[in-house]
Amino acid sequence: MWRHAQRQAIFLGDIIDRGPRIREALHIVHDMVEAGQAHCIMGNHEFSALGWTTPALPGSGKQFVREHSPRHARLIEETLTQFADHPTTGTTSSAGSTSCRCSSMPDAFAWYMPAGTRA
Repeated sequence: MWRHAQRQAIFLGDIIDRGPRIREALHIVHDMVEAGQAHCIMGNHEFSALGWTTPALPGSGKQFVREHSPRHARLIEETLTQFADHPTTGTTSSAGSTSCRCSSMPDAFAWYMPAGTRA
């Protein structure tokens, strides 16, 4: 993990939906934030993913906050694919880096939610 004695990284969202290693990117950002080495501002891609994975309120007539339409599925397709095709527990690569330990998309995005609103 990147560390500096006097500086912190600032991630400006949109960590997901692009690139070949979305889960690993989320894991790195999460660990840096948890260690006090970074701040992460949620981007529109993370906001949409939260809506995709968050059950809608009873009586709303919807299953999830974000409609699972073909358009929305296409936008989040790369992230969904990488979560579906990846082991559910952390593994170590030949380079020694550890992959994201998130077992599901809701787990991966839960840390974006304020503490009092997490399930």
